[in-house]
Amino acid sequence: MTSLVRSGRLDYLVYAGILGFLLCMAIAIEMYPGGNLWDRAQPGYDFWRNFWCDLQRQPAYNGAANRIAPRFAQLAMLCLALGIAAYFALAPRLFGRGRRLGQLVTAAGWCGAAGLVAVAAISSRGFPTLHGVAVLAAGPMGLIAVLGTVVGLARSPAQGRLTVLLGAAMLAVSLFTLTQYVREFVFSAPSSEWLPRSQKLATVLALGWMCVVSAAAVRARGPSG
Repeated sequence: MTSLVRSGRLDYLVYAGILGFLLCMAIAIEMYPGGNLWDRAQPGYDFWRNFWCDLQRQPAYNGAANRIAPRFAQLAMLCLALGIAAYFALAPRLFGRGRRLGQLVTAAGWCGAAGLVAVAAISSRGFPTLHGVAVLAAGPMGLIAVLGTVVGLARSPAQGRLTVLLGAAMLAVSLFTLTQYVREFVFSAPSSEWLPRSQKLATVLALGWMCVVSAAAVRARGPSG
């Protein structure tokens, strides 16, 4: 990993993190016994009604033993955290002269990645309060990093509109998701099925944005980079 950072090939770490997340999460989803907050008898994992953290429940919502899914779900989140940390070190290279903004983005992004590790390590069933605190600690730092990246990309005349539009869309969905989570966790608002759905949409947008910006960074570096 150190050699990749020194050589400037942070894009490798971004892509490795994304691929590891997708593979491990696919296995976790396949091995999840079933059930969600709104339908405990639902067989298997419902992509739009289950949360990512449901994969770590022991037992699962339907009462069955959930031995394998939690391990792969945690590994998936660790892979994603690695990709995020690399991404927020890579993206500021496209900002041009925005050095201070880039430093802020990297610092906030690394804090968000560390928070994601804490979210993955703390079970929402065994330690619901600590899990919620970890989410609320990681979420704002991640949003700061995303906002800073969108601003930095928008200021750079060399960057295409796609990098900015994807980032802005991801920021909007993530902000909605965090706001809804605060309503439910802090203010005890009724649980909404929109929350797991917006969580998934934010994830899909984030992965796509990370790939697009990383590819732009590779092109900007050139073949000799």
